[in-house]
Amino acid sequence: MFHTISNIDNTINLEQYINNRNGNKRIGLKFIRYSIGWYNVYHGFITKTGEEQQRIMNGYYSFQQIVDEFQKENIVLSVNEANGIASLNTTTELRISKGLGNMLGFNNKRKFEPNELHYGNKFVDFAIHKSLYIHLEQVSTSHNYLDGKPSTLLAVIPVENKEFGEVITARFEHPEYKCLVNDVITELKLEIRDENNNKIINHLPINCVLEVI
Repeated sequence: MFHTISNIDNTINLEQYINNRNGNKRIGLKFIRYSIGWYNVYHGFITKTGEEQQRIMNGYYSFQQIVDEFQKENIVLSVNEANGIASLNTTTELRISKGLGNMLGFNNKRKFEPNELHYGNKFVDFAIHKSLYIHLEQVSTSHNYLDGKPSTLLAVIPVENKEFGEVITARFEHPEYKCLVNDVITELKLEIRDENNNKIINHLPINCVLEVI
């Protein structure tokens, strides 16, 4: 039996219930299509001493797009392509938001002195999500573990580094089937989380196909 879910943000009420009182039914992810619709910059800003704070709109940015934002303020931002370390040069003392500094590899450094070349402590990383962890509330936690703990994890999908709005499609001919809870299942409720178990807020729809065997 296949269940197509057009938007995983919605709980799906089943007209035909799944009778799993005997506990022999399993479920797997056969197909998923999602658009990159999450943000990697929230409440970003650049503030030069003595000047008005310049805010960066929430969104999903590439490194070059952030370079352009800094360039508007006459700040030189670049990256060494051999090691991914960013450098920043400013003629005026400035502060940047914590999240933006972390993405640029400045390790929580928020204040930058003028007329000095500042280097990041780690490589630039704009991919805030490395994988999508697909959870299904109706997966049995008695037979499913994540890092040693009971879990409703159904599947893990690697994230491709694309631009905002690009559509990613993945098909699984031989999915990993997970045991369903021992009960009559009347609904299916999916949730996407990141590697830290935080719910991912995606501003564009995600749809998938589940197979019950």
